[in-house]
Amino acid sequence: MFNTPDVSRVYQESRMVSVQHRGFLGSRHVCGGTILTEQHILTTADCVDDFTVASLSVVAGVVSLEDHGENRQVIQIDAVIPHEDFNVVTHSNNVAILKLKEPLALGDLVQPLSLPPDGEVVPENTLCTVIGWGAIFETGDYYKELQKAEMTTLTDEACRASYGAMAIEDSMMCAGLPSEEVDTCDGDEGGPLLCMGHLHGITSWGQGCLQSYYPRVFTEVACYKSWIMMYISADLS
Repeated sequence: MFNTPDVSRVYQESRMVSVQHRGFLGSRHVCGGTILTEQHILTTADCVDDFTVASLSVVAGVVSLEDHGENRQVIQIDAVIPHEDFNVVTHSNNVAILKLKEPLALGDLVQPLSLPPDGEVVPENTLCTVIGWGAIFETGDYYKELQKAEMTTLTDEACRASYGAMAIEDSMMCAGLPSEEVDTCDGDEGGPLLCMGHLHGITSWGQGCLQSYYPRVFTEVACYKSWIMMYISADLS
């Protein structure tokens, strides 16, 4: 989350996980994810596209990545399910489900987040909340403490005025006014955009960090609700 006065530290957040990759130097944060059920995490496809399933895990129950206390849960990934039409170049269908090898222990510090109800639409100029462990400077490392900020939604037309008509698809949504001086950054991808109490967006892509002419682009969760439920229901049945 880009470091500005409008970004604040999160002291409790039960619905988010850190998606981590295990390399030669141990595990490190690569992006965020949202808890859908005790065994399913929602993130972006490009977050996990370059990694083997065996190298991935999630960390839940903490807001500081340096917190190794009793509330920390580390669960390995059993399967990565990217959207079958994901395009790494255009960011089309940038959504993926992570199936965990073991269920999370749900409680006060680990809770699922509700998908938007059918038909719920986020109007223009809605103030939403974005959360993440992303870099606080464009050239910086990921931040160890969870951060949050409020971002205002834009119409697709306003977003296309910045990125071009072909770049912003109907399954994407945009947020972030120049006057807000708020933006996500590297490492925030895959994290939630919370609007009206529900998971409406997944942090997906943008032009650098805090480039005033370019709002942040999110995968619009409502467009993928049936796809998400198809995989979750199959596992739970």
